Amino acid sequence: EPDATVRGKLGVQEYLRLQATVKQHLLSASQAKKNLTSSTLLSKDAFCKFFHLSYDNTFAEKFYGYVARHSGHKASEDSIPCQSLVFAVGSLIKGAAGARATALFHLFSDGKDDMSKEATTAMFSTLLTTYFLLGWYDFRMGAGSRAPMPTTKSPEVPASNANPSGAEESPKGGEKEAKADEGEYTVAQQFKDQQEAAKKRAAEAAVERNYMELATVDSMQGSQIGHLVDGVNADWTESPNLTLDKFHSWVSKSSASLIDVLRSFVYQACLVAPDAEVEYPRHLTLRPRVTAESSILSTADVLQLSLANERLQHDWELTYSSARDGLSFNRLVHGIMGYSGPTLFVIRNSAGDVFGAYAGCPWKESNQFQGDGSCFLYTLKPHFRLLQPLTTSYAENHYMYLNTRGYQVEHGLGFGGKEGDLRIWLSAGFDDCRVQSFGHSYDYGKLCTPKPGTSRELDLDSVEVWGLGGPSAMSSRERHRKDDAKMFDDMKSLKESTKRALVEDAFNQEMFLSKNFQHRQSAEGGSIQ
Repeated sequence: EPDATVRGKLGVQEYLRLQATVKQHLLSASQAKKNLTSSTLLSKDAFCKFFHLSYDNTFAEKFYGYVARHSGHKASEDSIPCQSLVFAVGSLIKGAAGARATALFHLFSDGKDDMSKEATTAMFSTLLTTYFLLGWYDFRMGAGSRAPMPTTKSPEVPASNANPSGAEESPKGGEKEAKADEGEYTVAQQFKDQQEAAKKRAAEAAVERNYMELATVDSMQGSQIGHLVDGVNADWTESPNLTLDKFHSWVSKSSASLIDVLRSFVYQACLVAPDAEVEYPRHLTLRPRVTAESSILSTADVLQLSLANERLQHDWELTYSSARDGLSFNRLVHGIMGYSGPTLFVIRNSAGDVFGAYAGCPWKESNQFQGDGSCFLYTLKPHFRLLQPLTTSYAENHYMYLNTRGYQVEHGLGFGGKEGDLRIWLSAGFDDCRVQSFGHSYDYGKLCTPKPGTSRELDLDSVEVWGLGGPSAMSSRERHRKDDAKMFDDMKSLKESTKRALVEDAFNQEMFLSKNFQHRQSAEGGSIQ
């Protein structure tokens, strides 16, 4: 059983009651209803301690108010029925997406059908930060609370008292030898000391890691996420406030996984012990692991993009970066060819606008369009918006295009539109890039500001391509590169052997290479006249 220090110093009985009621609802709502009565109360203090976020002092209060309203109580009351908590939590994490979106909106709007821009910013800040910390951080206890615990099963220790873990031995050598001589320092005691030292080092490392991770919370506050907040109201100009209808429309088009953040948080808060090693269910939303530093995207940008589409909630591997590899089209193609998974293109122009495209299929050289309905375009700055693929016959499956070898066609890479008039076009020399607001295959929408004095020319500043296919896709790319290298070597060997055979053949020497071999006649005493 957890002691009084677990869950933010929440009392043992209160904690067990709260966890049990929520778990009952998650596993069997009908059973929970039978076991709970309206007289089973939970104090406001216990509730706020349980759901307190160390980086957000207002979330617990808002959550408590939402639960209280759900049962007809007031947020100012000192206690609420546990039954209310169970079914209020159920409205956030169970049921249809539309109903969960409404519940999430009402939680942050204090039950109203609209909220100010300040409240909208606070909602995004809380959800993005919570999403960032999901999976490894105990929200109620602060940094370092999820340090990995050493195993409780003692392994076999050699009779020589060797130190297999490499941990610093304690007590020190002299004291240890003295105790060994006295028969007091046993193998079990040695292992215990090693275990304590390993636990201490792990805790210190976790504190340092969590401190560095929590420093990113500042990047998800206020003006740093303004372009994400502005995206919600991008198509609405009549009111600066965010209404429930606007929120529903925006979530369905541009951020389908946003409403799943609290579901994952509640699962972790109510069902997972702080130090448990848990395999999370597939439907829970966990942040992606970005394996390299981006020169274009902030942490909040990565989180918002991954919440926009679940296909982006995988490891991000940087396959090409103009900051790292130079602004080179050949290197871009080299980074994506053979990669067997989806890729995300991130483009920034000289005006600072950021936009791009998601390619759901592997790239291949072709004079035909490729791709499928999993592809989409997006704009990130000055405001965030997804442009979904069209599935009508008009779309003509013009989702992706790559041609660097074909004759009588432009060489380059693009998305949407039609040949010679693509929605996004990166020319083979990066010297004639173009972008436009309409075209085949994707929703209408402005992607970026064109080059001054032009209607659609792209003044390219930087490009990144992220691979989302995992280790198997990277292995596929390496195999492709090895095959290419082998084919090049084979062609080189064939060319050399063919040339050698041509030179050594007597008939060829006489018919085609006679001038090249006139020196032989001279050496043999013949005339070159």
